[in-house]
Amino acid sequence: MTLQDGFRHEQAYLLLFTGVLVACATGGNNPRYNYEKVQVANLAGATITNVSLRITGSPKTLACAEVAKSDICADLFARRPYPQQGIELTWTHPDGSSKSASPDPTIPIGTSSAFPLRIELEINPDGSVKSYIRVKIRGK
Repeated sequence: MTLQDGFRHEQAYLLLFTGVLVACATGGNNPRYNYEKVQVANLAGATITNVSLRITGSPKTLACAEVAKSDICADLFARRPYPQQGIELTWTHPDGSSKSASPDPTIPIGTSSAFPLRIELEINPDGSVKSYIRVKIRGK
């Protein structure tokens, strides 16, 4: 192999690497996820009230007047595209204070787009919110 052949191989690898980067950055390799369930778990230690969950771009709002200690407020609906951002959660905490959060759950690497996702939020005693994405496999 000559020095000129080596440069050609480097150029080919560089071109291939650049193409892969562009494909990933422009969504060529990004799967489209759908979700069909949202839920808010009350781990605050007492009843919370006026729970409202809104997802940007969705016409639906999840609302529960009261969610007892260790209970959930949830909604199941037809599949829709996962928004990737724009979740707004508001509630009245057991101490009477109004709380709000904009959780941003991330989809775990390697998650299959073949099954719909569940957006799960947990309200903790200190008013913080943890968010999770789970895969909803039929029958489980």
